[in-house]
Amino acid sequence: MKNYILAHDLGTTGNKATLYDAEGHLVGSVFYGYATEYAHPRWAEQDPEDWWRAVCTSTHTGKPNLRGCLKVSWPHIPLAPRAAPSCTSCNDR
Repeated sequence: MKNYILAHDLGTTGNKATLYDAEGHLVGSVFYGYATEYAHPRWAEQDPEDWWRAVCTSTHTGKPNLRGCLKVSWPHIPLAPRAAPSCTSCNDR
C-alpha cells in the first residue's frame, strides 16, 4: 500500500485538499467552496459547519480515492494504533 500525505488549506473562499505521495510529489488536489456572509461593512462571517463539510467532502472526493487513513498529530504522532479501514471522522459527528 502506498503512503500519502493529505493537506487541507481552509481559506477565505473554501478548502483546498492537496494530496502528496511519500516523496512529496503532488498527486492531486480538489477545491470545495463555501459562502461568506457580509452582515456589516468590514465584517465577514462563515459557518464552521461549512468548513467541516468542506474538509469531509474534499477528503472523500480527492484522487486517488483514499481507502484508509491514519490520524496523526503534530509532530506526526499516530492517534490510532493502525490505519483505519475508512476515514470515519466526518461521519462520527
